[in-house]
Amino acid sequence: NYFGPFCNKFCRARDDFFGHHVCDAGGNRVCSEGWMGAECRQAICKQGCHPVHGYCKQPGECRCHYGWQGPNCEECVTFPGCVHGSCTEPWKCVCDTNWGGLLCNKDLNYCGTHQPCLNSGTCVNTEPNEYQCICEEGFRGRGCEIVEHACLSSPCANGSTCVEDSSGFQCLCPAGWTGPTCTEETDECGPSPCAHGGTCQDLHNGFQCSCPPQWTGKTCQLDADECELQLCVNALACRNLIG
Repeated sequence: NYFGPFCNKFCRARDDFFGHHVCDAGGNRVCSEGWMGAECRQAICKQGCHPVHGYCKQPGECRCHYGWQGPNCEECVTFPGCVHGSCTEPWKCVCDTNWGGLLCNKDLNYCGTHQPCLNSGTCVNTEPNEYQCICEEGFRGRGCEIVEHACLSSPCANGSTCVEDSSGFQCLCPAGWTGPTCTEETDECGPSPCAHGGTCQDLHNGFQCSCPPQWTGKTCQLDADECELQLCVNALACRNLIG
């Protein structure tokens, strides 16, 4: 452990809290890989680790100081709850364009973001997260969604009756028609009215069932009387059975 011409230079290799080094032929300390400093006690951090916001206790790592984050500790931590904002120093919340409030959660351009006004209405931003629609003539409602005197344009088809209500209008459809303006023909086959495997054909305001040979009736609900076909030859009588 002693070096030099007079053996008066002390050097001992170590790898502990007090240093991480070996000794060369002249008794000089040579830091182990990943360590530096006069005592070889300072770890060399991961390449790219921020010299101010990051630190390391072991070679190759990068630990962040409080308020900083990211692989190299280059990103500041925003104020808790910050929604549409960023920071240049920890615990700040600098709002993005068109956002305001302490947490940057108030939409300053609600009209542009959501376009809430219908039917060519004009939207005006009044307060954060608030707006007002200026409706064209003939429309009303918060979003200009209600048509005034809607029945004047005769929107209901096929002889239906138009009734104005709070949402604009409602069409009372006659039999055989359905839909918001009574333009869709009712599908009478929808409820599957034909029994015993009968095939349903949709007609205007009605339906027709094509029944299997052993069944009859409007909905194939009646048992056909096969005896009427005189199928029995040289028999005293014919007895009809179900199906």
